[in-house]
Amino acid sequence: MSYEDKVRIYNSIVNSELSEEEKQKAVSEFINNPKIKFFIMNWKTITGLDGLNTVCSTIVFCQIPYPWAVFSQCVGRIKRANSTFDKYFAYTMVADNELDKAVYSTMMARKNITDSLFTESNED
Repeated sequence: MSYEDKVRIYNSIVNSELSEEEKQKAVSEFINNPKIKFFIMNWKTITGLDGLNTVCSTIVFCQIPYPWAVFSQCVGRIKRANSTFDKYFAYTMVADNELDKAVYSTMMARKNITDSLFTESNED
């Protein structure tokens, strides 16, 4: 068995080169095959990937999406009303002195601004 075949057994990969049908097949394979432990995807391909919340509670970002809304949507794919988990984990891989740190800081600043717009003020 080749290395690629062994890797394919234990993970499912989704990227922008796949058709919608191929993406859904990869999602179904991940959901229904207990041997597959990792679902690898590009955050730009998150739309239309339903059902992940029934089999996973952890998401790891190797590349951070710039808009907070996209980050939140990605996490929302595993944290949904019909999820089978009580706790959820989202990890970001951010290196010091790299562009990702600036992107992460900017994303969090934007989140805080958005949150402040929708938070009630107790001031008179």
